Amino acid sequence: MSKSKGNVVNPWEMFDKYGADTMRLWMYSVTQPGDSKNFDEKTVKELQNKFFNTLENCLQILKITETADEKTFEVKADNVMDQWIVSYFNQTHQTVTSSLEKYDMFTSSRVIREFVTDLSQWYVRRSRDGLKENAQTRAVLRSVLNNFAVMIAPFIPFTAEWLFNETGGEGSVHLIKWNTETLSVDN
Repeated sequence: MSKSKGNVVNPWEMFDKYGADTMRLWMYSVTQPGDSKNFDEKTVKELQNKFFNTLENCLQILKITETADEKTFEVKADNVMDQWIVSYFNQTHQTVTSSLEKYDMFTSSRVIREFVTDLSQWYVRRSRDGLKENAQTRAVLRSVLNNFAVMIAPFIPFTAEWLFNETGGEGSVHLIKWNTETLSVDN
């Protein structure tokens, strides 16, 4: 992009159109830090649809299926899918933690993006009946989303705050200490 050629993108327009978190995650995950970034609004829109809208849909499915008195974070994995998503979350958390310790935002952000896709396509889609019928499956999803909010806070702070509060977190997600431990499951 060059001002002399007139092909500069106004960042404030992109922030207004897609939000600061979308632009922030795009910057982290499009290329390695230090590499040039060729801005393409189509990829930003794709990120918004595939990550942010998908994450919101996962939360909405939880909210539709849960009852008013369900706010527990006690995770008891009754079935294979619950055990799988907890294990996958733990693996993602460990990868993000080790990448952040190396200041590798690119790898961390890519792993986070992949997690949301797999959460939606492999867990929520295949657990719809379980979410309607089983309070433990809903507790697993709520706990995963709540802990995911803490994990994404350094990358997309506004979305993390929203997700944390929507899943029953108290206070601010940014006051939660980074947990080096992973989710535990009672079988």
